[in-house]
Amino acid sequence: MSGNRRKHIWRRTIIASVVVALVVFGSPVCYLVYQRWTFAANIQKLNVGESKERVEELLGAPRWRFAKGSQITDVLRKQNLLVWLFVPESPETWVYGSWRLLWLAPAEDDYAIEFDDAGCVSRIVFPHENTR
Repeated sequence: MSGNRRKHIWRRTIIASVVVALVVFGSPVCYLVYQRWTFAANIQKLNVGESKERVEELLGAPRWRFAKGSQITDVLRKQNLLVWLFVPESPETWVYGSWRLLWLAPAEDDYAIEFDDAGCVSRIVFPHENTR
């Protein structure tokens, strides 16, 4: 085998390796970017008054579901009469955001969907702009 032929095979092997590496390592990143874009587009389609089924259809399953009255503010509310009088019970809330070990309430960088007693969206809370 000539020297030029070996160099040509070596170049093709390196190029093929780079392409495979880009596909293997780039595909998950592209998929995550695609998921983020579709989530951002779909949450814009969501309106107050829509059902839980519609929320799951557009956004998928939430990372966390808080039942009515089960957030950390509700625990504090039960401990103090003044807080109980002035702070309303938290609504049922679905949270979409990054994974955390401990979830006591929606964080500032989470999307939160609140529901009324009839099971319809009553409020959509977007993350604060200054986070991340």
